[in-house]
Amino acid sequence: MALPRLLVVFGLRGTLIERMHFSISTEGAPPPTTVLGPQRLWVRPQAVAVLQRLSKTCDLAVWSSSTRRNTFSVLHAAFGTDDPSHPNHVPFKFQWSREHTSPDEFLRVSAAEDFTTVKDLSKVWALDGGNRYTPARTIVVEDTSSKVRAFADHFVRVPGFEGVAALSRVDDAALTQLEAFIEHELLAAPDVRSHLPMVRIGESS
Repeated sequence: MALPRLLVVFGLRGTLIERMHFSISTEGAPPPTTVLGPQRLWVRPQAVAVLQRLSKTCDLAVWSSSTRRNTFSVLHAAFGTDDPSHPNHVPFKFQWSREHTSPDEFLRVSAAEDFTTVKDLSKVWALDGGNRYTPARTIVVEDTSSKVRAFADHFVRVPGFEGVAALSRVDDAALTQLEAFIEHELLAAPDVRSHLPMVRIGESS
């Protein structure tokens, strides 16, 4: 019996993209990939190519801690999500935003900090009455461990793509290393949890 397709859920800012307001100095950083309103947007090196290749063998999704409006505008600009003919188009199976997260009561200082959130993967596994995805074939790729603290055995960590120093790193191969890990270790694994938790891609041990 063929295995169900692997679901790979990506964080957005700090994992796949970085965005900065024009009021913030980015001296020393490469030119942005595009401009989105008052913000400059950078797409992580190799992100488009890696995601397009992975989409042939995996189901891909994005789960952002940003608002729905910001999440969708960034995904459209970076990955042509609304246009299958776009050269950067990535066919994400779902695109979730802050509205799908839960409050992080450990880190949140006040109720006003609605950006301090965690991602509850049980919401993913409840899709379509629990018939769409399973814990055995789900991973989440993030740069921030606190966002998935309750699901360490599904967590693959990549170095943060955030700030001028990260943008200027010419040897950022995190996503190509992630692709190799998925292909060599996870695609044929009946239960990905046997290869995790807390795999760190692109970091020295």
